[in-house]
Parts: sequence; C-alpha cells; structure tokens
Amino acid sequence: MVRNLSTPKPSVSPGRPPGSSEEQSPGPAPPVVWKVRSFDLRDALLLVLVTLFAFGLRAWHLELPTEKYFDEIYYVKAAQDYLSARSDSNTVHPPLGKIQIAAGMLLADRLDAWLGPADQIPDPAEWRIASLLSGTLVVPLTFMLGFRMTRGNRSLALCAAFLVAVDFMSVALSRISMLDMVLAFWMMAGWYCAWRFLEESWNQTPLRWHWATMSALAFGVATACKWNGLFGALGACLAMQVFSGPAGPGSRERLARWLVPPLLMALTIPVVYLLSYGPFFHLEGSLGFAAWQKVLGFHRVMIEFRYDASQFQHRYLSYFWEWPLVLRPIWFHYQVENGAVSGIVAFGSIVFWWTSLLYLLEVGLNAVNRRDRAAGFLVLAWLCQWALWASSTTGGFIYYVLPGVPLLALATGLVLDDWLGSRGRWLAAVYLVVLSALFVAYYPFLTGLPASEDLFNVLFPPWAGRWR
Repeated sequence: MVRNLSTPKPSVSPGRPPGSSEEQSPGPAPPVVWKVRSFDLRDALLLVLVTLFAFGLRAWHLELPTEKYFDEIYYVKAAQDYLSARSDSNTVHPPLGKIQIAAGMLLADRLDAWLGPADQIPDPAEWRIASLLSGTLVVPLTFMLGFRMTRGNRSLALCAAFLVAVDFMSVALSRISMLDMVLAFWMMAGWYCAWRFLEESWNQTPLRWHWATMSALAFGVATACKWNGLFGALGACLAMQVFSGPAGPGSRERLARWLVPPLLMALTIPVVYLLSYGPFFHLEGSLGFAAWQKVLGFHRVMIEFRYDASQFQHRYLSYFWEWPLVLRPIWFHYQVENGAVSGIVAFGSIVFWWTSLLYLLEVGLNAVNRRDRAAGFLVLAWLCQWALWASSTTGGFIYYVLPGVPLLALATGLVLDDWLGSRGRWLAAVYLVVLSALFVAYYPFLTGLPASEDLFNVLFPPWAGRWR
C-alpha cells in the first residue's frame, strides 16, 4: 500500500504539556495545517533540467513532417484566418485554442525577425509552437503539483515529471498543431490551482479564494479550446468541495465551502468562453441579434457534428473504455520511401499506462482507507476527465485522455517513491529503465524521423491488428 504522504497534521499549541487537563478536555478540533518544504536551489535546478529535457525531446526536428498532417489541415488554416482577420474556417470547436495556435505562429514570426534570414524557423515548426510550449510546460506543472501534494518530496515530483516528459502520446501531441495539448496545459493549470486552494483552505487563509478563482479561469480557457475542459472543471470543483478543511463552527463558512467553488466555475467559465468570440464579433462589427444568431448556429453545428454518427466518422474511432487500455492507437502520419518508414502514432506506452491504472487503483484505496486527500484528489480528477466521455454516443479518439497523463504519472510516482523507501530501489530502477528503453525504440514513430521497415515490423508486428 502506498504510504500516506499527504494527510495534514493538526497543529499543536505551544506550551501545552502532553496529557494536561486542557488537552484532554473536549472542544473543537485543532485547525488543520499544511506545510510544504521550501523550494530550494536543488529543486529549482532539477525542475529546469527536466523541463529542458522535455523541451528537447519535443522540439527535435519539429519541422517533420514538412507538410500539414492529420487535423493540422483544419487548425493551421483556422489560425491563419485569425492572423489575416478572416472568419474562422473551423466551426466545430470554440475559438480560443485556434487563437493560441495563431499566437504561436506570431511568436515564431517575431523570432524570425530577431534571428535574421540565416536562422529562420521552418514554417511547419511555426505551426506547432503552441503545442510545443504547452506540452513542455505541462512537465514543470506536474513537478510542482507533485512537490506540493507531498509537502516537498523531490524524488516523487521528479519521477512524475520524467514520466510525462517521456510519455509517448504527450510527445506526439506536442509536435502537431492541434487543440489537445493546449487544452491539456490549461486543465493541468486548473488542477494545480485547485490543489493550492485546498492547501490554503486547510490553513484557513483568505488566499484560498484567489486560487479557486484562478482555477476557474484556467478551466474557462480550457473549455474555450474544447468543451471537455468542463470535465476537468467538474473534477476540480468536486475536489474543492469534498476535500476542503473544516469550515469552523459557523454556518457561513460551511455554506461558502459548498457554494463558492461551483458558483465561481458557473460564472467564470461562461464569461471566458464568450470573450473568446471577441474576434468574431469584431469582424462582424456588431453585438446585435444577427451576430448572436451566427454564434448559436456555430454551436448547433458543433453538437450535430459530435453526436451525429453519419457525420462523426473516422477509421480510428474508439470508445472511452478502450483508451486507457491502449486498444486503438492513431496513426497521424505514415509514409514509406526508399525502404524507410516515416510515421507518427499517438498512443500510450503499455508499460506506463497499464501499470499506472493499477497504481491509480492502489492510490484510490489509500484515499479511502487512510483518508489521503492528495490520493483522493488524483483519483477524482482523473475519473472525471475520463469517465464522463461515456456520454459520447459516437465515440472518439485515444488522445481525448491526454489531460489525464500527468495524473497517472503522479499516481505512479507515489508507488515508485514507496518502492524507493521500503521495497528496494532496484524495482523502481528496473521500471524506469524498461520505460526509457521503450521510449528510445519508439521515438522515431512519435516524431516522424525516418526508421527502417524492419524496426517498424518489430515494434508494430503484422499480427498487432488495430495497432497498424
């Protein structure tokens, strides 16, 4: 069983001897405190190193493939529409993810002007800047969340960040101009802020509502990228309600604990969502009824596209229960030329994903048996971002569970840290070595680097069926 690293300890009043009558007299429970070890220079160095490591894996030959592939054909064009002050050509998703892709392209143009003609960033790499930065920043967010959840456990935080850095799907989705990695970053930011709210709640400080507001803002941005940002918002909202500290003797604090988080989400997310349509209203030159009718029409298109089986069709469609089991990978790109395979596949490493599900179950048992709030937070957040996809009658794609990868990494980190502390370091070492070896072997098929057909047939054997 994973050691309980997160249950807050009650504060002890100074000067009160154990066993005194004052201590034994009945009264209200002492306030809950949550103290996190100070972030020192070594922590900062490790954070920078794992972030640079993740960036390097994702940025290496970012221009490959040199043409638009998979859904880039839709999102790059939509981003260019925003840069050219044209109407968004992609109306099946809200605007903000495409606006961030456009911002990445604009940033790349500014870098080109600064670097000079000799060091221009290739156009395909410019399209993918937003995903690259989002995918890289998820790694330090994972480190920080793990660090704070365990009150400063450096080895656990580093392990979880490393697992995200070398996750197959996280690397592949950081190198393609799509909405999902941008969405995953904002959902992770929302979960981090929700956890900080819980810390401040246990310490009974006014700052807690600032963190709750920032969590709502992050999930507002996520939802304005793709609607499943609401799944993450629900998990964070429930966690802020269920795992908050004692509300005190007054009913006012108790009422605030249960009402304020959902009210913040209910007010903030729609405001951010509506603001994301600012460029559209600017192009329309009006906030009148006709413009609002067009916006409502966009949303009818979104709903019809998502739930109409005759429209929502694809050879790689699968259902929510298949995704954690890695039963249906998606080939974004595949090309054979002169005996070399150039391919990009989105899927999770079975060694990591399958074992992490078992570890998540163990962490969930720990949450129940030991009332471990950190464990409960991880399980609740992961279940909401995954299980609510059961509402999709038309299925979806494996990368829909991309936002949950850092949560699986943190659950795995809890277990590996337990191995390091009590069962022998060699178990954790073997696990990480096997995972790293598989990552090295599959890396060409996550990045589009040319590889031999023999390697392709070994890693994706003909009998693999839906994996090819």
